[in-house]
Amino acid sequence: MLETLPVGVFVLNRDANVVLNNPASARIWGTVIRRGEERYARSIGRHHGSGRPVAPGEWASARALRGGETTLNELIDIEAFDGRRRIIQNSAAPVYDGQGEIVGAVVVNEDVTERVAAEEALRKTERLLVEAEKLGETGSWEQDLLTGEIVNSEENNRLFFGNDRSKGERLEDYVEAVHPADRDWVIRRRTQLLAGEGRPDIEYRVVWPDGSVHDIFGLATVVRDDSGRAVRVYGTNADITRRKRAEDEVARRGEELQVLSRKLIEAQEAERRAVARELHDDFGQLLTAIKLSLTAKERDQAETIALVDGAIARLRDLAHDLRPAMLDDLGLSESLRWYVDREARRAGLEAHLEIAAIEGRLPPTIETTCFRVTQEALTNVIRHAGARRIEVELRSSPDGLRLEVRDDGRGFDPAAARGDSQGLLGMRERVALAGGELEVDSAPGRGTAVRARFP
Repeated sequence: MLETLPVGVFVLNRDANVVLNNPASARIWGTVIRRGEERYARSIGRHHGSGRPVAPGEWASARALRGGETTLNELIDIEAFDGRRRIIQNSAAPVYDGQGEIVGAVVVNEDVTERVAAEEALRKTERLLVEAEKLGETGSWEQDLLTGEIVNSEENNRLFFGNDRSKGERLEDYVEAVHPADRDWVIRRRTQLLAGEGRPDIEYRVVWPDGSVHDIFGLATVVRDDSGRAVRVYGTNADITRRKRAEDEVARRGEELQVLSRKLIEAQEAERRAVARELHDDFGQLLTAIKLSLTAKERDQAETIALVDGAIARLRDLAHDLRPAMLDDLGLSESLRWYVDREARRAGLEAHLEIAAIEGRLPPTIETTCFRVTQEALTNVIRHAGARRIEVELRSSPDGLRLEVRDDGRGFDPAAARGDSQGLLGMRERVALAGGELEVDSAPGRGTAVRARFP
């Protein structure tokens, strides 16, 4: 029996000397050292996993002889006496005489090098698969259609149930997780797939126990027996929530851009009409008055000069409104002070300014954007808010630039006005093109705050 065993067997006497061994033991260790003291001295081993060396007195046979300890299936990495490295599964038990005294030990070694390497490779592959599923938010699953048993990966379980680990063993769990609006359609698609009539891919929504909604993209394959009966189905699921949200956002932004393009064309025409009206009404009247003054028989030179000065001042205001030269010459801070003070005086508003002096010049795009956002925000306050006070704050920090325009007016619902307000759309697009973010904080009855942040 010992000759045919694939495992190595040693029988030791009380001094740990080998009194009996089989051929497999010599193959595992390369040779057999019969004297116990010499064998322990020359044996090199480490505990598998921890790498901790095995001292001469720590071998399972030594513990069996010393204290009667039985050891089963400990994994040891050994360097055999012929220099080859192996992994053995080591077991040892004491042998007693009729009086209960330890007189020897039996040692069994099994060479498990290939098996352990295969198991560790499998565990590594499984770990990589689990990590890949987590990174890709992709889960895998399988169902035996004859028994109904469902096996799925941890990530697939998370895709349907979040952190709830009490579900996932029954098909009903998955059906209940599907969004109620998609449930009938998903069941119908599954029935068609099992019947061999449906597509293998599908998109639908699931609702987690916490109420959050997630979008799933699934692929499935049906396995059939020789008669064509569906016996097994397996597949993968991927969380495409972020992709769907991004697609929805792109679509929304596209619609906003279309609206903005129309609004910008309308704004250009309105601006041209306003400039034309200013030129025709104000300047036309001023120039007519100057002409009449110059052609009068009794010309009043002071009156004529006053008319010319008025025309120059009106032209300067119009030019400032279109593009203030101060913005190019003195920068953003001084331009905002001048503009806010002027508009507040004109509208009879109390103005409070906290405008930081910015060292150096900002990029022209940022300066222009901040000025135009302030201009549009104040225009909205004057036209619509019914406010008594405005506050304008400009702050610079290592993290970026922050502009805020606040009023104590009647406020409005930003969500309701989002698609219809040319001013809001214009401000959002200007800020986005300059690399910033715009926030409009308002509600009916509590005023409005427009905040622009630039990195």
